[in-house]
Amino acid sequence: MSDSQLLNQVADILEKTAAYFEHTESATLSRVKAAKDDVATKLAAKLSDVTGELVEPSMVDKLAELDPDIANLLSKVAGENDTVDSMGDPREETLTKTASRGVSSADDRFLEWIVRS
Repeated sequence: MSDSQLLNQVADILEKTAAYFEHTESATLSRVKAAKDDVATKLAAKLSDVTGELVEPSMVDKLAELDPDIANLLSKVAGENDTVDSMGDPREETLTKTASRGVSSADDRFLEWIVRS
């Protein structure tokens, strides 16, 4: 085997190795970018709910590039907007007994005292 053939084989091996690494790296980068984009989209939705304004796509791209710790902090600040706490219906009658239930109020007693006096 001549030196030129050996060099050609080494060059072929190096090219195949580079192509393999390029393919593997691009697949990994695609998965990482998709995960970052998903987190950024969810964060943008939370921020949109908090501010009442739509988050522009360019801002979503910037959110995707944030450090994960900063993104988590912003997510906590924006809060969980999955459920809304119900404060009850004003027409609901509560069956809860309280200390004042069944006892006339102080105002009623005062008015009765004035009327009788």
